[in-house]
Amino acid sequence: MSTSVTTTCRDINELLPASQLACKLLFQECYKAGITNIFITETYRSQETTEILI
Repeated sequence: MSTSVTTTCRDINELLPASQLACKLLFQECYKAGITNIFITETYRSQETTEILI
């Protein structure tokens, strides 16, 4: 898992299994609704990054 303050992790496989499943189900529902342009912006945010953003 990426923990760098400057590196953004977008890999769904880095999520916990329940979160991976939730993303996959969301994608399925979006595709059914005709929404095909989906982009994950961040799957993990380190404590350091969170503190910088506050």
